[in-house]
Amino acid sequence: MATKLQKSRNDYTVGWICAIPIEIEAARKILDGIHPKPKVPSDDENCYEFGEINGHNVVISWLPRTKYGTTNAALVANCMRKTFKRLRFGLMIGVGGGAPSPFNDIRLGDIVVSQPTDRSGGVIQYDFGKAMEKGEFKMIGSLNAPPRILLSGVAAMAAIDPIKLGRRIFDVAWDIEKEDEERGGRFSYPGEDTDKLFRGNYLHVPACEDETEIHVGGMGKTQIAIEYAYRHHGSYYTAVLWVSAANEETIRASFINIMEHIIEEQARITWPESTPDYEMISRKLGIAGLVNSRGEIIVDSEIIINDIQKALFHWLQLSKNSKWLLIIDNADDLENFDIQKYIPNHGSGDIFVTSRRPEFSHVAEQANLEQLDKDSAINLLSSLAHITVPRKDVEHELVAVVTKLGFMPLAISHAGYFMQQTKVSPGEYLLHYEEAFMDAQARIPRFGWNYRRDKASTTWEMSFSRVEKENTEAAFLLLMCSYLNYEEISEDLWDTERFNRAQFREMVGLLSSYSLVRVVGTGIFSVHPVVHSWARERQAQPERLAVLKDVLILLGNASGRDKMSRESSNWDSREERMILAHLGYLDQHFDPSAFESFFHQEETKTGVETTAENKNLVIAFYNIAAVYNNGGKYGKALQWLGEYDEAVLWYERAIASSEEFFGKNHPTTLSTVSALASVYYNQKKYSMAIQLYKQVLDNKERVLGEDHPSTLETINNLALAYQHQGSYDVAVQLFQKALIGKEKCWGEHHLSTIETVNSLSWAYQCQGSYDVAIQLSQKALTRGEKYLGEDHPSTLAAIYNISWIYTQQNRDDEAIQWARRALTGYEKVSGTHHPQKVALTNNIASLYCRQGKFKNGLLWCKRALVCKGKTLGGSKLFVQDYLQMFDLVHAIASMHRELNQCNEAIKWYKRALIGKAKALANRTASGKDYQSTLDGVHHILEQIASIYKHHGKYDKAIQWYKRELFSRRRIFGRIHPSTVNAIRDIASVYKKKGMRNKAMRWYKRYKRLAMVEGGGGFGRTLPSNVVEISVNRPKKRTKPSP
Repeated sequence: MATKLQKSRNDYTVGWICAIPIEIEAARKILDGIHPKPKVPSDDENCYEFGEINGHNVVISWLPRTKYGTTNAALVANCMRKTFKRLRFGLMIGVGGGAPSPFNDIRLGDIVVSQPTDRSGGVIQYDFGKAMEKGEFKMIGSLNAPPRILLSGVAAMAAIDPIKLGRRIFDVAWDIEKEDEERGGRFSYPGEDTDKLFRGNYLHVPACEDETEIHVGGMGKTQIAIEYAYRHHGSYYTAVLWVSAANEETIRASFINIMEHIIEEQARITWPESTPDYEMISRKLGIAGLVNSRGEIIVDSEIIINDIQKALFHWLQLSKNSKWLLIIDNADDLENFDIQKYIPNHGSGDIFVTSRRPEFSHVAEQANLEQLDKDSAINLLSSLAHITVPRKDVEHELVAVVTKLGFMPLAISHAGYFMQQTKVSPGEYLLHYEEAFMDAQARIPRFGWNYRRDKASTTWEMSFSRVEKENTEAAFLLLMCSYLNYEEISEDLWDTERFNRAQFREMVGLLSSYSLVRVVGTGIFSVHPVVHSWARERQAQPERLAVLKDVLILLGNASGRDKMSRESSNWDSREERMILAHLGYLDQHFDPSAFESFFHQEETKTGVETTAENKNLVIAFYNIAAVYNNGGKYGKALQWLGEYDEAVLWYERAIASSEEFFGKNHPTTLSTVSALASVYYNQKKYSMAIQLYKQVLDNKERVLGEDHPSTLETINNLALAYQHQGSYDVAVQLFQKALIGKEKCWGEHHLSTIETVNSLSWAYQCQGSYDVAIQLSQKALTRGEKYLGEDHPSTLAAIYNISWIYTQQNRDDEAIQWARRALTGYEKVSGTHHPQKVALTNNIASLYCRQGKFKNGLLWCKRALVCKGKTLGGSKLFVQDYLQMFDLVHAIASMHRELNQCNEAIKWYKRALIGKAKALANRTASGKDYQSTLDGVHHILEQIASIYKHHGKYDKAIQWYKRELFSRRRIFGRIHPSTVNAIRDIASVYKKKGMRNKAMRWYKRYKRLAMVEGGGGFGRTLPSNVVEISVNRPKKRTKPSP
């Protein structure tokens, strides 16, 4: 809190009276600055503190200790008014009390602004000593209305947008709370043990004391964890968090779901009756930019999953929360990933792990589950089987059944459901059991199936056989589910052509009646993980192939839906997350040896049936690969959302299946190879992409002909790959070949022809042949306006190209004119949300800066930043979006500096520094982006230090130069030229400050290192992706693809 210059008594216009000491402390926290105390008359017995709030000078006083009540408050107010004669109004703000009523339930902690009515002055008096019969308080009177100036202020506040007002209040309260926590103050949340005023259903934030783990196989671990949570929730734990640890993907998905619940709870409490400000909540939780306007976490963001995990673990560690329970369920996979990194090791909550693995015994208190005792086992079986005869009549049979089942809860449960469903007696069940046991043992075990001789597996075989007799489709459905994520299987996966909803729910109901699945919500069911494994491993080779084929087609169809397309407005991130979870399970259990058998004709099916099925299978491989390709293109830092490597694997499967079924030269096969080439193109593996495109082109030219549309598109794609590889001459030749073919095939008016003209223009521009490039762009513009219309994207792309060509030629005025023309067109077609608008606005800003017109440049650069935010729309934030946003912030800071607006420059530099440093810390940037972002961070540190040095704030300048030095030395080494130059800068500041001895020591250090390896011979690097504002050194630009 800054200390301000002393004021006179006549400068104070607002009086504030506090009743009790804690109110004084709260009032101090609100002050923006503290004023030195002016002299007060000797007859004024009040004590005062002075400060300001939002430009208003405020004088604060308080009641004498033990002298409370309205009379004493009036005495203090009168003394204040005599001393401070310019007071416009007075405030008395309390922190306690409330006014409960059936209509406005005002409680401790609420902010209340009252207004006068025709019956009341607006200031209400209650007698809290007398409660009425129904628990109500009696109003005994009202005071005069507040001053007119306050009523006008209340009206002005009411006119402010509630979200903006809420954000301002939230920010002030948040800053005060953070400052208070740092100083060990009294206004932080006291912890649930001492805070008795929170809502009963409030989801408290907690912190980890010990880990409790249940180690067992098939004993109902999950149900015990649920029961434990239900018993202790509320009485001991205020938050129960559930994590599925079946694999790495489900853990990460669970973290996202937990954070979304936290966000919703925060929104419910903060904005109970208005639209929540999710942007503010995301900032508070440390995941700014990752939450959209619906409160959903944006899982395709390039801000990696570690940010979400870090935010969750930080949430768990907050000191204000003390009791939470984190349940990590089914932690059995310890080979494929390190589960320890997903277990928090700080906080004051408890961790409950369920697992069949003994390894956890080394890190946690262990509770092994044994079988049930005889009486409990019999009671469980009797209740589930609905046995109506007296227990004594079937006692020996019941004992025989539970003994045969090894007193295992899961096996007994299945037996009970079977007996209840089939109406057999315990004795008859034993006969069925022996038959099923022999059938189960006759099956050839696969992969060392652990439960082959398990008592429980026989009960599942009995139930499965019964289901198979009643409904073969239902039995096959269970087998299909064994290759899906067992925790959440939606009926929406299956299209209505094969089953209508009624039929499907009937099948799920049948499986549920035998306890083979569990319905967990409308249209959603789950499978017990042990049953899930059994159902998959019980399948013999022919059956397994049929199941796998159907699962592949099922997920392939789901992957091809509109909701899974990132380019579609119907894209659903949660739907994609669910499909990818299923694909993860399929990948894990996909049997490569079965692949070659997929396309062999089956005797039981007609040729037509097999052809249709195989065609669907090829499409399935293709669609699944496309999902992973999109995941790599849009979310490559989130590896669990699909990497390019996964896309390559599935495209290779699609190619193999297509070659087997259609042949190598079939259009479907060639299209799939082209799609694989596009993955390599997206990975910037241009040589591999070129190799595949050339292979496809050779086949298409031979099979389809040189002028076939598909052949021409492949030529176009090959040209693009060569262009990005830097082989501009080859790219130009190929674009020319594609253009000749398209003009011959479709004519000059066709959209694809005009697009190729634009592409050829761009290639010439990259080659440096600007005159040819401008002629081609003019040709594309003429054709576009004539055949497509002035506002068509291809027409606008031609205008866009022309502006960039003039930019490269340093014809700034013409470049600005054409850029503004393109900008007008994009705004007309797409409003403010077109991505090209950002590039155009940014280019106009850089052109003005190159002309030395920094005010215009600053205006356009800020416009580009606003445009960037609107383009993102709070829904998708990819790596380039994130980096470009902070490049714009960096550029704005540099322009403020050029205009000598140093305070603004520092503010914007610091904002850019936070964003770029976060990108480096999270490895959001990679390759050239990483280097450019690193250069940007160093440039910002240097610029802030330079500003402070220029304004004589030498201590701050040294602090920032040392930050730069530390970073450069850590990354580049002590003798790197830029490191050595930073030492020279520190020496120069000490010299300016007059500290000659220190300056001399730093200069000697600089000269010593500068002589090593020729150090100090180079200047620092200006980040290449920041708008260049140097007038004397115009920079050649590379135009982004339109």
